[in-house]
Amino acid sequence: MKVPLVIVAKTSADVDFSVQLKSLSGAQVNRTEYGRDLLARERGGRRLIKALKPSESTADELDLSKIFDLPPGAYRAVVSRQVLVGTTDVSLQETVTFNVP
Repeated sequence: MKVPLVIVAKTSADVDFSVQLKSLSGAQVNRTEYGRDLLARERGGRRLIKALKPSESTADELDLSKIFDLPPGAYRAVVSRQVLVGTTDVSLQETVTFNVP
């Protein structure tokens, strides 16, 4: 059985990932000016297309403090991005919790 390639389009982590962030109590977290600009910005610019073969991976770093106002507290982030598996568009999603001291 032939395993399909996973195709990842990379611009920058700020653009490539979608983030929903709330405090653990459920309150919405305000975006910084930069974070609000990200929502209004057209998706464009330089894109690198990376084809991942079986056992290969790719990693990105996303600085949430650039996108959200993060006063001390506990938060839950739902982070997602789109990839192409063979010819199928797939949404990858991960939920993480973290504390800001």
